[in-house]
Amino acid sequence: MPMHMITTNAVSTAIARNKAAGSFNTGAEATAVPTYLLEECLSLYPQDYRYLECFRYNSGMLVATILPHEIDYSAIKVEYYTASQIVLLTSQMGYILGGCILSDPLFSEATFDMYPLYLDLLRSGQLYYSQLQMKFRRKISNSLPNEVSIRVKRIVRRDSLYLMFSRLSIAQENVFVDVTLAMNTRRTAL
Repeated sequence: MPMHMITTNAVSTAIARNKAAGSFNTGAEATAVPTYLLEECLSLYPQDYRYLECFRYNSGMLVATILPHEIDYSAIKVEYYTASQIVLLTSQMGYILGGCILSDPLFSEATFDMYPLYLDLLRSGQLYYSQLQMKFRRKISNSLPNEVSIRVKRIVRRDSLYLMFSRLSIAQENVFVDVTLAMNTRRTAL
């Protein structure tokens, strides 16, 4: 069966609204992400490796604040975000965005109430990133808070495989990451 984009009016409308806005709308429609969802979607990460706070979600777009922090794996002081840190932030934002989308009534036709399965796949290591492309326009200081956002560009389904194509942006696209989160709803042994 060939891959096809999930085309529902709700998904198309949400994505079109985000593209037209060009950035996250922090107006009245943006809501805080529930604590239970954050804890469930970040359960893989120890508290010491969670550098994000103030999560807000609106129709396929997630925004948070990156807390200032130092790199703990370097013998020298590095005062900017490294690729390793960006991958960690991208993973955490992507997992939370997936949880938000699966809980969002706008995307209900595309997701078929799969949140419990999503969490099970996440916790068992069967939810994964199939593509991650990173671009740095300039170094971003890790000693100041920075805004990070991730938005879904499209969701594709092929049989039991769902692909969520997204773009993460830090500090107004001074760093951005195109990322594809893969979820195979048919359980497979690794």
